[in-house]
Amino acid sequence: MKRRTPNTKNKHLELFIKFFSFKGMDKPDRKSFLKILIVILFIVSLSGCRSLDDFNRDTMTMKVDSLRIIKPGWVGNPVDEDGRFVNHEFPANQDYNNFFLWQASGNPQKEEKKNDTFRLKTVNASEFLKSREEGIVLIGHASFLIRTVGNS
Repeated sequence: MKRRTPNTKNKHLELFIKFFSFKGMDKPDRKSFLKILIVILFIVSLSGCRSLDDFNRDTMTMKVDSLRIIKPGWVGNPVDEDGRFVNHEFPANQDYNNFFLWQASGNPQKEEKKNDTFRLKTVNASEFLKSREEGIVLIGHASFLIRTVGNS
């Protein structure tokens, strides 16, 4: 009879069970391990709630005064009822219905996009990167390297 090798999923499951079964640990060790784990989880949950101290329910804004760069007189970033940040210039009310309608509507510029032949000219920028010359290099979609006064 051939011996089957266990598949990877079962190996991982066995390791998981072995790790959390506390085999080889005395009962006091298990209790102290669980106490430490509970304390760590409690501290992590409290650190997540700390940011709510800066939340102002009256103006529905959140301000962090500890930032070094902040506009004088800025009341804070607007937030919604759930405490999530919203765009202060164009607040949007999005829902799944709008999302599905947007997806189903199609792309009105589809044909124009197909016929577009313009492509950015690619240039080897290795010489620029080695130099101290000032300039802006497009790295990728919305990513630029900007060098001024010798600083990148």
